[in-house]
Amino acid sequence: VGELEACVQHSSLQRLAWGVGISTASGLVFGMMLGMFPLVRSTFAPTVAVLSLIPPMAVLPIIFVMCGLGEVSKVVLIVLGIAPVIIRDMQGRVLDLPREQLIKAQSLGASSWQIALRVVLPQVLPRLLDALRLSLGAAWLFLISAEAIAAEEVEPGDDVAQFIARIERSEAAFQRALSRTKVAAIRNFYE
Repeated sequence: VGELEACVQHSSLQRLAWGVGISTASGLVFGMMLGMFPLVRSTFAPTVAVLSLIPPMAVLPIIFVMCGLGEVSKVVLIVLGIAPVIIRDMQGRVLDLPREQLIKAQSLGASSWQIALRVVLPQVLPRLLDALRLSLGAAWLFLISAEAIAAEEVEPGDDVAQFIARIERSEAAFQRALSRTKVAAIRNFYE
């Protein structure tokens, strides 16, 4: 994890970490809600489906007008780009859970909150980590695009090859950290 912490000190990686973190948290919460509660699903699933089909680069000018050219707009672009995909993925995973498990938990007197934390969450966490790993490529694309468009000036010493190499090292560190986290989560689930 030391290698990952060293990479996150770079401002681009901080933006990426914020965007991916917000997307992951919102994807988990909203995905579980959409998957568990039919009323929430019937109300909000069409909106999430439409948002997931809009190319984030198409709304980039609107984001820049609303949020400016600063840090917030770059994080918002990442969130708008990957959160709807993660939400739909989590919703699908929750809907794939055996209904018998949920009915048994309800029969034993579990509240919706207890079912979410003790039945649903342990089963969707490995899929969340997979969805996060799959979304990292798109998150990098959105970050680089926003930074390239919003760049005020290019320093003469900036080398594109060095920038890309730094991004590749950082992405490799993120992938290794996520793999270790997934293995630990699966190990803890089955213990």
